[in-house]
Amino acid sequence: MKKLRVILIISILFVIVKSNSQTLVGIWQKDTSEVNSAYTDTYQFFSDSSFKFNVSQYDHLNRIRSICGKYKVINDSIYFTIEYTIEILGGNIERSHITSINDSWEIENGKIEKIPVSAIITEVALFSTQKIDTGIILIDLFKYYKVDSNPNNF
Repeated sequence: MKKLRVILIISILFVIVKSNSQTLVGIWQKDTSEVNSAYTDTYQFFSDSSFKFNVSQYDHLNRIRSICGKYKVINDSIYFTIEYTIEILGGNIERSHITSINDSWEIENGKIEKIPVSAIITEVALFSTQKIDTGIILIDLFKYYKVDSNPNNF
């Protein structure tokens, strides 16, 4: 009977952990649940424990567009193991007809490349899912709002 109780408790905990990780899957946008003409900083969390952090699409000068790798949530921390970046190589700096967070400056005609990191590193951030049922998580005290349940819709 005692063995059955232990198995039942472990099963329940597994379901809770699995449920929380499935709830995390999706696109999370910093500071707002509204998506206008572009996304601000976002995290894409995938069911295979991979993640992609995307720099605001309003930032037309940042050559690093995404940071990608694996994630793991342990208690009130999230661990990001960085494997590669998505970067703009080359191109020209010029004025644009589109206003961005950098006045109207942008990189034009650059080539998007996947760049493996020279040494895989793991970074840790404070993490809270206290309001995940309302579509809000905290990463290092920054609010992120769930804007899509499918991380592939970015």
